[in-house]
Amino acid sequence: MIRPGAIYASIVVGGLDGLSLEDNSEQHRVLVALSGGGARGIASIGVLQAFHEKGIKVEAIAGTSIGGIIGGLYACGYSPDDLARMVRDLDLNGLFSNKPARQTMFQTQREERGRHLVSIRFDGFKPVVPRALTAGQKLTSILTAWTTRANYHAAGNFNNLPIPFKTIATDIVTGEEVILESGSLPDAMRATMGFPLAFTPLDKDERLLMDGGMVTPVPVELVRTMSDSIDFVVAINTASPLVKKEDLSNPVEIANQVTSIMTADKLEKQLKQADYVIKPPLNGTSMSDFEEKEALVEIGYQTGLKAADSILSLLQQKTDTVRYKISRVEIDSCSGHLLSYFTESLGDKSVTMAELVKKLKKLATRLDLFRIETRLERSDDSTAVGAELNLFITTTPVRTWDNVTINITGNRTFEDSLLIPLIQGESEAVTPSSLRAGLDRLQDYYRRFGYDLVDIEQAELSDCGSLLTVVVDEAIVAGIDIDGNRRTRDWLIKSNFTLREGRPFSTRRASQGMANIFASDLFNRVTIDLVPGNDGARLHIGVEERFAHQMRFGWHWDDRYQ
Repeated sequence: MIRPGAIYASIVVGGLDGLSLEDNSEQHRVLVALSGGGARGIASIGVLQAFHEKGIKVEAIAGTSIGGIIGGLYACGYSPDDLARMVRDLDLNGLFSNKPARQTMFQTQREERGRHLVSIRFDGFKPVVPRALTAGQKLTSILTAWTTRANYHAAGNFNNLPIPFKTIATDIVTGEEVILESGSLPDAMRATMGFPLAFTPLDKDERLLMDGGMVTPVPVELVRTMSDSIDFVVAINTASPLVKKEDLSNPVEIANQVTSIMTADKLEKQLKQADYVIKPPLNGTSMSDFEEKEALVEIGYQTGLKAADSILSLLQQKTDTVRYKISRVEIDSCSGHLLSYFTESLGDKSVTMAELVKKLKKLATRLDLFRIETRLERSDDSTAVGAELNLFITTTPVRTWDNVTINITGNRTFEDSLLIPLIQGESEAVTPSSLRAGLDRLQDYYRRFGYDLVDIEQAELSDCGSLLTVVVDEAIVAGIDIDGNRRTRDWLIKSNFTLREGRPFSTRRASQGMANIFASDLFNRVTIDLVPGNDGARLHIGVEERFAHQMRFGWHWDDRYQ
């Protein structure tokens, strides 16, 4: 029971953070859980495309294995069309390579590598047996380039991504489920993708993390906890079924078959807790059929279109029909003269939440308001769902730029006199759309000079709309930290890295720096993570050193002596 005076709900209309005044379409919101299945999981991209076309909005998303990869990228703000293009242009089979790209190596390294067919490393006198086909450096590099911007803007909290996201890994030391919801997003995605024999485990915080599908094949329970207001969960099941004997042609396929057998009960348990299950018809498609990626997206799309109609029908049946009586309306001092308008429209009225939102949008347009924030509180101790509510309203009026003072902080590179005209543009009025466009122009200007992670941390109108405060984060690298190196000196790693302290972060140069460090052949894996700090961005370079001693084998044919 909610006590009298306790906040029952909050609604924001307009501004930069509220419901759009221009969009009057009804939003149908769902939570989505994605399973694994290797290449089969690519079909979930097509399902998301269908959702987008049908007006189904994903409120939060969780995934394991390849579902964690697709879910994480979608949460970063990539559209389903973006994901389809990214997958189409990517050599997915090449992700199993863990050798430095030839063009990143010195000439002497290329010649040395060409002389030997086999290399065995030693821990003292003990040969080191590889844990898997690859440590996943290529996958790590790609995910880092794709997610750094979103992860940095979210300050490493996956709930702050454009769409809240979580994934799951398995600690193969304890067998425990590990929920990953903060820190390095590429590491989290790499951990949940760590399929046995294919990828080595991720050594993190005293844990060895691998494929989350081993403990939670599809995270229905997890995604249901990620929203207080939405409780409709759609599970997209692309998990691998059992295959015939003749299809078990390699160790990875055998490991996948064993995993499917061991997790069958867990998969079924999770699917039963979903409100709707989508299972694309992927008969005959194995987990390694990456060359069929375009066909897989299309299968998911067609399946998603059919499923979307059923989901919309179910959501409409669950539409909130509970009516609430607004017993009292109060408004802030900035717009006290508008109280009569709000009282006439809302006071002593019985409304659903959807009707209340529509009324607020109409009032914002009619009264020329930049933003309306409402707080609803119970006015009695009734346990009835449709009890009486008090409505407290805070408004920000639309003003002209002549009547607004702009205060910019955090800009160390460009003067206010240069940035303010970019924010104002040619519009006379300060509306949500004009301000959003102005902030986009400011960011675009920075990016033209290489500040590709510049972020507007805050843009807020206060003092009844007369003061606009803009806080800029230029993502200048304030420091570079090295982790994981026991034998290799920090200076050697930094000398191979192309970014320097005091310069703006560049995704392209950071990717090149990772490639340079990995090309030294001193490390199994190289990672970078950028986090906001009080004095700028802190860049963390993580390395996993190779065992130093090795024995190489090769052969040489002499044409003269045969």
